[in-house]
Amino acid sequence: MPGPVFSDKQSARRHARNVWREWMTKSDQVERLLDQFSEFLQGKQFQRIVITMPLDDEINYLDRLQPVASALYAPRVLPGNQMQFQELKPPGLMRTLLPSGLQKGAFGIVEPNSRASRLQLPLGQHDVIIVPGLAASPDFYRLGRGGGYYDRFWERARVASSQCDTVMLLPAALTKISFPEASHDLQIRTVITEQGIQQR
Repeated sequence: MPGPVFSDKQSARRHARNVWREWMTKSDQVERLLDQFSEFLQGKQFQRIVITMPLDDEINYLDRLQPVASALYAPRVLPGNQMQFQELKPPGLMRTLLPSGLQKGAFGIVEPNSRASRLQLPLGQHDVIIVPGLAASPDFYRLGRGGGYYDRFWERARVASSQCDTVMLLPAALTKISFPEASHDLQIRTVITEQGIQQR
């Protein structure tokens, strides 16, 4: 069934934020989505998992990664709206703690220590990116928060032509949001919702 159509991304983001705000209060649906994520991960052993640290209004999926993560990488925000991904040590991290391998970044978000190993590109078939975002289009294009530099990083890294998987965790109501797509928008391969797993 087609989802809502928006003529601009700002309107799409407002709609998505409202849906997220209500959906996050439904703990049973959040747990169901996390269970679907665990099912997706079951039996897999990734060499590298690339994440962003979940914000307070996003799903915290980090504990579900413990059985499958050999190495976790998260972004450090750099001057000029740039980012680079560096290894998280230890991977068994808690939102309320700052182990020696983590530090608070420019926006108060936990990020890797500046001395941590950098993510070496390209990514391969045994790597996966857990992609943040507000919604996805029917063609699996990501709707981000509006900064643009996350998509541009992966565009420069040519992740679209790599063999790694890209995964988004979304409420089912936000998987078919039509909005104007830009050339740098990241196209996702796997979308996981409380209703199941969708793949492009």
